[in-house]
Amino acid sequence: MSVGDKWRGLYYYECVGVESVTVPAGTFDGCYKIEASTAGGNRVSTSWFKPGIGFVKYFGAYELRSYTLN
Repeated sequence: MSVGDKWRGLYYYECVGVESVTVPAGTFDGCYKIEASTAGGNRVSTSWFKPGIGFVKYFGAYELRSYTLN
């Protein structure tokens, strides 16, 4: 994934940046910030994805509380 990548699923998605995110499980550097919007351009969610971990924060409502690497 790279900043500027766009794809379509249920919504239109775009990777708009790379950020550090702090949640109760810790601080994760290098998280991709992904915005989802409708066909009309209305943003419906923002999420942060950390490669090797998964989604660590979603729209400010979901935050990863803990994780275990296998």
